[in-house]
Amino acid sequence: MNVPINISASSCVDNFRRANILCYGLLNPRGMAFTAEGDLLLIEAGAAEAHPPYSGQLTCRDPNTGAIKSTLLSGYRALNMQQRMLRDEIMGLADIAPMMAVQGEKSAWLIALTDYIQGSKMIEVQTLLSGKGGSHVEVAFETLFTTEGNINSLCYHPERQAWYCIKPDTNEVIEFKRNEAQRVVCVLPDLALGQEAVPVNIVYQASSQKLLISLFSGELGRGDPFKGIDFEKHQGEVIALDLNNNHIEHLVTGLTLPTGLCVTLDDKLFVTELCDDFLEPLPAEGLPSQPLHGGFKRFSGRLLQIDLHTRQCDILAKNLDTPSNLAMDQQAIYISEGMGLPGRLLPTLDGQPQELSGMIRKVSLTEV
Repeated sequence: MNVPINISASSCVDNFRRANILCYGLLNPRGMAFTAEGDLLLIEAGAAEAHPPYSGQLTCRDPNTGAIKSTLLSGYRALNMQQRMLRDEIMGLADIAPMMAVQGEKSAWLIALTDYIQGSKMIEVQTLLSGKGGSHVEVAFETLFTTEGNINSLCYHPERQAWYCIKPDTNEVIEFKRNEAQRVVCVLPDLALGQEAVPVNIVYQASSQKLLISLFSGELGRGDPFKGIDFEKHQGEVIALDLNNNHIEHLVTGLTLPTGLCVTLDDKLFVTELCDDFLEPLPAEGLPSQPLHGGFKRFSGRLLQIDLHTRQCDILAKNLDTPSNLAMDQQAIYISEGMGLPGRLLPTLDGQPQELSGMIRKVSLTEV
């Protein structure tokens, strides 16, 4: 058995890359993917405001400017988890992944929607370029699968021709196939300190045909004084799940709240850590007037590149604001940031409060 790469005990190298904010003013950006034409598809969970709560959407954007080219889906429910968790978390549309190539200029995608009220869904979205030069986009969508609980992330396994998603509320990995009932592949075991695993992102690793999963690390359950910030640093992991025997390999340990994942064909793993500390939970009700971190220290996340063969860890970016999802093309990594209630005041590194806003950051893979 291979020894895990322990990030907290390793010497990660500062290898910062050129980065810029691609677009700002987003409503809880989450999953991203690229079209065949190279455009960026972006999921936004929404604002979770009382009127209206239906602000989740899927847009197609210019990958260089972030400008919206078309809105493919809109009007999806966003849920504010503040009262339940005392943290700044919004749930709704969560992730997107390419489904398959379809005839002609059609493309198909599957998106994950968390909805504790009406049931979570996996929705197929088909787009068809039409008109002169493909100037018009026609969209068709249907719900393929419905399940209880929270679908946080999904991926397609080409060899098994099946979809796999993760549920952080039940710590399950679920398999979906067309015209078949969903199947629980495995229930992830508790972590070292007894906290639940809380899977956050799942991706397919082509070299091994395994599923890589980031484990956020659940609360420790130490009672009300710790509610909202009941976490321990360096307890998160990235695991590899072998679907042939359900064996779990601990690839990377010592992470603090790992979230977004992507992996290259030559096994370079990119992972974001949400923050480096846990501060100032929110009140159960109402928007605080003073700047509060909201459970997770704002502007303290980072992007890591881990070579799974050489075991080298590079820090490509830091001071990220609650990063959640990643997407990658040949030139850059795209990061979703800015989780929570839009407009509320946040503490910042320079001491000047600013309003919470979602953003996409583009980090170059070629320029320092």
